[in-house]
Amino acid sequence: MNAGDVVVNAASGCALAFAGSWLISLFRSVKLLDDDRVVEIRAEEHARNISTRQSDDKDKQIARLQEALAKRHPHDEELEAKVRARVDGLSEAGQQALRWLFDTSGAELGTIIAAGKRGGFNELISTVTPVQLVICTGRIFRINPRLGPALRNVLYSPDGPVTPSPG
Repeated sequence: MNAGDVVVNAASGCALAFAGSWLISLFRSVKLLDDDRVVEIRAEEHARNISTRQSDDKDKQIARLQEALAKRHPHDEELEAKVRARVDGLSEAGQQALRWLFDTSGAELGTIIAAGKRGGFNELISTVTPVQLVICTGRIFRINPRLGPALRNVLYSPDGPVTPSPG
């Protein structure tokens, strides 16, 4: 074999090896791309499952916390029942005077008279009961601060109107 034959044999061997490698890579690359895509899809599904699981856990936690917020202490329920019984025992004028005083956060007797709430207000302060809705500090009549939240729930319960009635 002379040098020309060696070069021709080497060139044809390289060309044949290159063509064979190219054909193998052509089929193998498709398989490798499919395998990579399967790995990506599984990773996305895993992340989605984790996200869904975390979302479900958060939803359960939110529901549990909302349920805990909705529950009231038995003492608060008892106090609200007493306030409700006292308010239900008032006349319409007394209830309107109580709502007005609750909304104004307190007033002097002159302001109460000027607002036209004297009759209902007299009913509020003239009766001594275990649940005193109105207290007097100095010259200002106010809602008993200990009963504020319970009275708000009775006067403006979620079942009733959201805005105070005029008057």
